[in-house]
Amino acid sequence: MGSNRIGTLALTALALLTLASGVAEARTTADQVKDRETLKAFVEGAKAEFEAITNVDEGARLRDRLKQEGPLKSGSMFLIIFLQSGEPFIHGGDRTAENKNLIDVEDDNGKKVVQELLAAGARGGGFVEYHDGEPRTAYAVEYISGITGRRFTLVGGWSQDVSHVPDKPATHLPKPAVTASQVKDRETLITFVEEAVKVYREAVRSEGYSALVGIRNAFRLEGGDWKSGSIYLWVVSGSGIILFHATRPDVEGTPTDMTRTDINGVRFAEELIGGARREGRKFLEYYYDDPTVEGDEDTGSPKLGYAVSFPVPNSEQRAVIGSGIYLPREPLSSVCEDDSSSLCLHGDTFRVSGAYLVDGEENAMSPVEMGGASTDSGLFTFFDRENWEVLVKVLNGCGVNDHWWVFSAAATDVSYEFSIDAAGGPSKVYRSAGGAPSRAQADIGAFRCEDVPAPESPPEAADILDVGAAHDLRHADVTASFTLQGAERAASAVSSGDYQAADSGLFTFFESSNWEVLVKVLDGCEINGHYWVLIASATDLAHRVRVDFGDAEAPYNIDEGLGPALIDTTALSCEPF
Repeated sequence: MGSNRIGTLALTALALLTLASGVAEARTTADQVKDRETLKAFVEGAKAEFEAITNVDEGARLRDRLKQEGPLKSGSMFLIIFLQSGEPFIHGGDRTAENKNLIDVEDDNGKKVVQELLAAGARGGGFVEYHDGEPRTAYAVEYISGITGRRFTLVGGWSQDVSHVPDKPATHLPKPAVTASQVKDRETLITFVEEAVKVYREAVRSEGYSALVGIRNAFRLEGGDWKSGSIYLWVVSGSGIILFHATRPDVEGTPTDMTRTDINGVRFAEELIGGARREGRKFLEYYYDDPTVEGDEDTGSPKLGYAVSFPVPNSEQRAVIGSGIYLPREPLSSVCEDDSSSLCLHGDTFRVSGAYLVDGEENAMSPVEMGGASTDSGLFTFFDRENWEVLVKVLNGCGVNDHWWVFSAAATDVSYEFSIDAAGGPSKVYRSAGGAPSRAQADIGAFRCEDVPAPESPPEAADILDVGAAHDLRHADVTASFTLQGAERAASAVSSGDYQAADSGLFTFFESSNWEVLVKVLDGCEINGHYWVLIASATDLAHRVRVDFGDAEAPYNIDEGLGPALIDTTALSCEPF
C-alpha cells in the first residue's frame, strides 16, 4: 500500500508539472499584449507564476526579471507589484518609483488611479480606465506570495509618469547606538550591523510590508543614521541574490558572483555570505572597491566585512545583512626588510615574489642578485642561477598618468605567478598559465601614485659595466637593436659589476635601469641535439636580436607590440661543436 501511495503521488506530481509546463508555454507574454483580453491574460498568467514561487531566491530574482526586456516586460508594457498601502514593491518600468507612495496619484481627469487599481484587485481582478494624454487601460489582480503568505496587487498596463511624487520620507526610527558615521572599528561595526538587522527584520514583519519602503529609503539616505560615505548596508538571500543594496539599487534582484576573488585570491562573497548563513555571523578581511576612492576599481581597498543571517518570515530560509569598514592603509614603510626571497624595487617601495609550477608542485622563484644594478627592474630564476626566466619592471609613470606601471616578460613556457606588494598596503598578482611561450604583460594602471608615493630619496643604481657592447655568453655572442621612428638603433647590453650569467643577458633601449629584453642561449644538445635561443621582451617596440655562434649566426626579428616569448629549440645543431 505504501508503494502504491508513493506511485500515486509521483503520477500526481508529474501531471501537475506537465500542466504547469503547458500553462507556462501558453502564457501570454508582454510583447503579445494587444487588447483587453491579452492584457488580462498577461497579468493573470504572471499572477499564477508568482503565487507558485516558494523559494526566496526565485522571489528575489523578480526584482530584476520585471525590469528586463523579456516575457514580463516589452517596452511600455510591464508589471508593477503594489503593496496594499500604494507603494510599488517592484516597479518594472521605473525603479525610482519604488521609493514613493503612489496612493494619491491622479490621471488627467482627477481619477485616483492607484486607489482604483487596488480596489479592482481586491474584487478579484478588474480593468481600470484612465487618461494619460490619451485613453488607457490597466488591469489589476491580487495574489498571495507563496513565500511569505503576504497579499500583493499585480498591475499591468499602467504607465503614468510619477516623477513629481516625492519620495516617501525615511521611516522615523530611534537613533541607533552606533550610526554609520560612527563606525570606526570592529566593535562599532558589530553594533551597527546588529541594529540594522533588528530594524530590517521589523520592517519585513510589518503588516503588508508597510514599513519596508521607508526603511529602504532610510538605509539609502546619505549622511543619515544608516549610510555615510563608504559605510553602507546590503541584504542578500542565503545564496547571494541581492535583496537590497544601499549604493547599487540597479543590482537588486541579480545574483552575487559567489566565486569572485579579490587580488589576493580570497573568495570574499562565499566566505562572508556563506559563512554568515552557516555560522550565524561572520567577519572577513578582504580587498574591495571603495566607492569613495577613485582608481581602486581593479585592486580594491582593504576592508573588514561583517555579516549576520536571519530567518525569512514564514520560511525556513535565511537572508544575510552586512556592512564593512575600509581599513586604513599601512603607513609607508619597508616591505622588503630582511626578505631574501623577494626582489626589492625602488628602494623598499615594492616587493616582488613568486612561484612556478612543475609536475603539479609549486616552487618558489629565486630572485637574481644583480648588485643593485637597477631600481626599476629585476629577474627571477626557476632551476639554474645562470638561466634567467622572468623579467619584472615597475616604472614610475606618475608624471604621465599618476600611476606606477608594471611590465613583465618571461623566457619560459612554465606556469608561474608573481605578486607585487607595495608599501602602504596595495598588492597585485600577475599569472602565466604555462603550456605555451609566456606572453608579456603591461599594466600601466597598477598602483595609484597617491597610494604609493615615490621614495623621497630614490636609491642610486650600481654602475653598469657594459653599455652598448654585446653579451659574451658561454655558447654565443648576442647583440640587439630596436626601431624608433623608423630608424634602427643599437640596444645596450647591461650587466652588473657583481654578476653576469653565463647563459643569460639583458638589453636596454633608453635607460640602464629599465631592462627591455632578456635573451638566453642554452645547451640542449643532450635533449634534442641543438642549442636553444629564448627571447622575452618587456617592450612594445620592434627589435632585432642577433645570436652569433662563431661559425653561424641566427637573427631574430620581433614585431612591435607585446607578444609571447620567442622559443627556438633548434637554433643551431650541436654537430659542428
